[in-house]
Amino acid sequence: MHKLGVTGARRKTLQTTNPIESAFDTVGRFSGRVKRWNGAKTVMRWVGSGLIQAEKQFRRAKGYQTIPDIVSALTSGPLQDCQDVA
Repeated sequence: MHKLGVTGARRKTLQTTNPIESAFDTVGRFSGRVKRWNGAKTVMRWVGSGLIQAEKQFRRAKGYQTIPDIVSALTSGPLQDCQDVA
């Protein structure tokens, strides 16, 4: 976030994994009692249904107006010069 120049409310939102964990938790609760997973198509159907259910609980992310700036920074910003570290 620092290299991209993201500050304020948008930085605070993107520094946590809470939105992702919340969606996964909702999917888990939604599909938790399924007993027969008849293949990958059924799993995808249940996960998709759970994410649609989670979407109803989503709120607008703080600083959402800066999303286009972040996308442009990701595609042509200082991170293009960074080397992969793994």
